[in-house]
Formats: sequence, C-alpha cells, structure tokens
Amino acid sequence: PDVPKPTPCARTECWLSPFSHPRGKSMEAIGLALQQQYTALQSRAAYRSLLDPTVDDVRKLSVSLKR
Repeated sequence: PDVPKPTPCARTECWLSPFSHPRGKSMEAIGLALQQQYTALQSRAAYRSLLDPTVDDVRKLSVSLKR
C-alpha cells in the first residue's frame, strides 16, 4: 500500500482495495484477510502476522520455527 504502482497493475491485494481503508489500517486489513484465506485452506496450521517485517524479524521468526 505504500509503494506507487505503475499504470497497468493489479488494484486489489487479497481481494481488498488498499485505498478503501485509512492509510494505517489497510495493511492490517490485508494481513487479516490473508490469514483468514490461509486458515480456510489449512485449518490446523498456526500463523503469525508480520505486517512489515525487517530482515532481522524474519530471521528471528525462521530460527524460532526451525527449533
């Protein structure tokens, strides 16, 4: 939602328009919708939301899941 897109591009993310929500809430709404879609496909899996992760956040999460 924060990146300007070129003219021929997709307008929705996770079946939601990022411009239909306030600026700070669009990322959370897209993350929640994506988690609900994954939960419908794989109900027994555990999910953790990292909405705008840094490299260190991804590294910590992957190391903790590896154990």
